[in-house]
Amino acid sequence: MASSWRAVMSALGAVVLALCVLAGPYAMGVAVLLLCGVFAWGWPVLMGTPSPRGSTVTITVVAVACVVVVIAMESPAYLSIVMAFGVIGAFLQQLARTDGRENIVGAVSATVTGVVVVTSASGWVLAIMDFAGEETVITGLAVLVLASAVTAFPFRSAYGAAAAAVLGAGGGLAIGAIFPH
Repeated sequence: MASSWRAVMSALGAVVLALCVLAGPYAMGVAVLLLCGVFAWGWPVLMGTPSPRGSTVTITVVAVACVVVVIAMESPAYLSIVMAFGVIGAFLQQLARTDGRENIVGAVSATVTGVVVVTSASGWVLAIMDFAGEETVITGLAVLVLASAVTAFPFRSAYGAAAAAVLGAGGGLAIGAIFPH
């Protein structure tokens, strides 16, 4: 996938999350679940795991559990437990394989990394529940959109990264200054 395509998809995902801020934590939870589902489907293929279907199922189950726990508890206190079960699930998924278990270390690493990413994604749902959460989430997503937009242009990698960092940080400061909290 070309870097400009990845940048556009990242910006699109951030825009979807920003629109869900207006609808509340349940809409944000649904949007995070949809984006985590796309991630869970593509991540094992991108990492070249020998059993992408099992990794996708493990990552998806953890994503659903994380969003449900965050919405039910309104706290990140139990996310570590869900993530620990996700790591155990990654090992169990590898034990259930019947294809000779080639590249088991890479497969477990890829699945556990996916578990960490979707666990972190549930933080968007948690952030919106905070006192200044809507402002914080919109500012963070605006930074993501700005930085992604810069990386869509065909710069050399060092110049593009510097421009993305400067424009993202500057845009975040400008947008953050608009909000009262």
